Amino acid sequence: MSEIKPSQASSILKDAIGTNSEDVTDIIVYAASVALETAIQALKSDSVCTCEARVICTNATEDSMPHHMKTEEGLVHMGNIEELNRTNIEPCENFEGCTKSPDGKCMIAQKYREWIADQEWKAVDETSSQGEGKEKLNKETSYMVCTEYEGVIYFYDDGQVLLSNYLYNNEWHYKATADYISSISYLTGDWDDILKEIREAYEKNKEVYEEISAANGYLPPELIAAIHYREKASDYLAGTFSVYLHNGDPLGEMSTKEPKPPFFDKEEFKAAALHALEGKEDYFNIYAKKLHLTSDSEDITAMVTFSVLYNGWNHEGKVDYAYNGTDLYTKGAYTSDHQYDPNAKPENLGTYLVLKELLNQ
Repeated sequence: MSEIKPSQASSILKDAIGTNSEDVTDIIVYAASVALETAIQALKSDSVCTCEARVICTNATEDSMPHHMKTEEGLVHMGNIEELNRTNIEPCENFEGCTKSPDGKCMIAQKYREWIADQEWKAVDETSSQGEGKEKLNKETSYMVCTEYEGVIYFYDDGQVLLSNYLYNNEWHYKATADYISSISYLTGDWDDILKEIREAYEKNKEVYEEISAANGYLPPELIAAIHYREKASDYLAGTFSVYLHNGDPLGEMSTKEPKPPFFDKEEFKAAALHALEGKEDYFNIYAKKLHLTSDSEDITAMVTFSVLYNGWNHEGKVDYAYNGTDLYTKGAYTSDHQYDPNAKPENLGTYLVLKELLNQ
């Protein structure tokens, strides 16, 4: 039987009854499906939802689906984003899970009044307002903060970069790093050959960095590899994994350089690396969380920021550890603990160029 259009169903049914039972059955099934589809569309119309205006949280688990926001009238889709304003903070439902919650559960749909910072969206469109608290949202910049677990909730659609905007406006180390990166004009040499070696070494030993990343729970493997390269380039390139990630001293010996780690044996690179990446009193884990770093992060600005903090942030954060090989850095480096030489220049490239290569950016 050929496809039947809804407009034809009534007349065809009249003609078909009593003549062909198969046609009658087909028509009844079709009519039922049309009725069901009509009911679904009616429900969608009532809730103003077309499944396009959705939000996600930086702490949502990988299986979490983006969800819609609600107003007093129901759900809102992206085409009608003008219906949302600063105080429309209610998500339609919880995300499937929360990576920072002790029990792994998200309760934002029930707790949004308590958990959303100041009970409002941030970075709204101040030029479009219908009164206090009625400022419209900007899909490119607006976000909310879940204070309970420090998650950032932002519009998922259109490939937005809300998280980086949030960090730029709220984390001064990140902002400084972003400004430095944007000011880079040129490279100070032809680094193609060394960058190729760095990439090949990473690809050969990627599993090691991925295992450390998974155990750490915050830092992506590319960042861990970049730190390894900076701490001891020869060990990184050879893939021997025989040094403390804290400072590049050889494993199996008591380290004499700052920061001085506890003793780790020659075969304990991964354990020593995890200890180094946690930092004293969990310092580096705390900063990784502030920068919203995860094992699958691709935010090079957050990674470079972390690398500078790992090495030691000076009064500017413009250091060879991150920017050697670019015009942002010329000379001056610590040649040993507390010994700064204004004319010294390390041979190793900075983490910025290393990460650009490993992240294909």
